[in-house]
Amino acid sequence: MENIPEVVLRCLQARPMAQTRLVCVPHAGAGASIYRKWPSYLPETVEVLALQLPGREDRLDEQPFTRWQPMMEGVCQALDQLPPTPVALFGHSLGALIALAAARHLATSKKRLAHLFVSGRHWPGDVAEPVADIDTLSDEELLSLFTARYGSQGPAMDNPEIREMIMPVLRADFALLTSCRWQAATPLPCPVSVFTGNDDPGTADRDASKWQAETSSDFAHHTIEGGHLFHMDSTEKVLAYIRQDIAAG
Repeated sequence: MENIPEVVLRCLQARPMAQTRLVCVPHAGAGASIYRKWPSYLPETVEVLALQLPGREDRLDEQPFTRWQPMMEGVCQALDQLPPTPVALFGHSLGALIALAAARHLATSKKRLAHLFVSGRHWPGDVAEPVADIDTLSDEELLSLFTARYGSQGPAMDNPEIREMIMPVLRADFALLTSCRWQAATPLPCPVSVFTGNDDPGTADRDASKWQAETSSDFAHHTIEGGHLFHMDSTEKVLAYIRQDIAAG
């Protein structure tokens, strides 16, 4: 039997009286810590959890997922173990695809799906990006491909030690991305909010309103100043909209 790594949800600040749990999914190559400041921007009624997949941060010595289906099985199992409090999901880039798949799972479960926030990703039912054979690409070529599609990965990648640590999980996450196969599904019963950066090459030429096909409820599109990592550079602006949209829901 295949040994499938566990998917972990990190609670970033315990809020026993929370009325909504916001589960956040990082972008490719990143871990749960990118959301560590989010609880300070949200009311006590919202508890923030972050997905921590193997292969990053405190799970660096574990083998990362490279195939979509086993990874999503682990994500769904972790979500199923949460208390019955309503769940909202936020995902950026690759994380947006994971959040959508997780929302579809929750929509068929007994848990209440409160809201789906997708960020930095075009609607997956749109024209797909060309699939690259990552096994043939060097680290330099893979990083150049990421930069061309999504913009700079930040100054940290200029540090050889950090780069050596991040590249294996970035390569694994790219394999996850290429193994994801979008399929149409029943629209979600919850509101969907989309975030895009006005200078993000990954979404600049895409119609964000196509995400509306994923909901039978309310839809919102928020444009934030910045490139692909605008959710990290303009955290306060993003969370102002999240506060607003959760309250409206």
